[in-house]
Amino acid sequence: MKMRKIMAALLAALCAAGGTAEAAAAAPTVPTVTASPVEAVNVPFTLTGHAVDSGKNNGRSYFYIVIAEQVREVPGVEVTFTREGFHQIWAIGSNGRTIPISNGACGKGTYQIPVTKEMVRLEFDLFTEEIPFLGLSVPGGMTVMKTPYAGRSLSILGDSLSEADNWKTAGNDPDAYNMTSQWWYAAAKEFGMNLLVNNSVGGSGVYEEAAQKKGSGGLQRCMSLHTAAREPDEIFVLLGANDILRGRTPQSIAAGYQQMVQAMQKRYPKAEIVLFTYPYFGSVESFQKYKSKVDSLNMAIRTTAKNCGIKLVELAGCPFTAENIRQYLRSPADIHFNRAGQALIGPAAVKGLYILAAEAAMQGAR
Repeated sequence: MKMRKIMAALLAALCAAGGTAEAAAAAPTVPTVTASPVEAVNVPFTLTGHAVDSGKNNGRSYFYIVIAEQVREVPGVEVTFTREGFHQIWAIGSNGRTIPISNGACGKGTYQIPVTKEMVRLEFDLFTEEIPFLGLSVPGGMTVMKTPYAGRSLSILGDSLSEADNWKTAGNDPDAYNMTSQWWYAAAKEFGMNLLVNNSVGGSGVYEEAAQKKGSGGLQRCMSLHTAAREPDEIFVLLGANDILRGRTPQSIAAGYQQMVQAMQKRYPKAEIVLFTYPYFGSVESFQKYKSKVDSLNMAIRTTAKNCGIKLVELAGCPFTAENIRQYLRSPADIHFNRAGQALIGPAAVKGLYILAAEAAMQGAR
């Protein structure tokens, strides 16, 4: 009965294109240290940046979170430092100036940080060993619909269709490749997933081409979907368009895809791998010509998912046609989608993942 209720909730969310309800919470007015964490509901945060600070003693790091790129709007942040010693918390304002948070060094304990409108990002100076145990959460709680994806770490393996920010190829439109405009970001935001690694490279495919940078093929990059502190829980794969456009056969692509998936299954045995088919793409002139290529590529992807026993989400149903494709491209001669194009692909990914969640709930109810 319980699983049927879950299934019903998932299906209702699919129909409503919703999935979350947020409870308003009053943030503390000043950061405080408490003997133990306040009662809170853990929510995933996108740890947007992390680097070892070579200017300090060994074993120290800093990381930052960009407020606008979080999967949920939050009124405040709570962070727990697990060891004694020097820590510091500060924010960067929209004017680029530093906003002190901890007012100097702070030690072991739990800190509550109000998030104000002028804050662009929060930054933390801490011990590297503490990063996996920070326990970031929202004071006061936030209700998040629990699905099989909530709170899971997401890595992406893809090409220019999945590129964003620091991974973008030189010359690409920064607006079209902003992280928050990407199709996979829509899915991460809807389900409360936490971005771990985006290993998407423009021009790349399943196979490495002789003219490309060594190690750029999916068969090589599929082993680099983790960080030093964490392995992926979910792996989204959307790859192969450049292979088919370079003349590789669907059979060759399917063989490479299967090899790539098997390598990921061996390297990341606990991760769920989800393959995505491609929406129709092409410039205004080449769109109709590319349709048969996209169809054959998608059949290779479907075959791989079936042979490897992994999940598949269809993006082929996105409503791109020869008549409307112009408005979804960066330019008439370009095959790359603009922000409006990505905005059509994102909901298709969300819908497909809701269907997978509902199917899983149905299996559990039997």
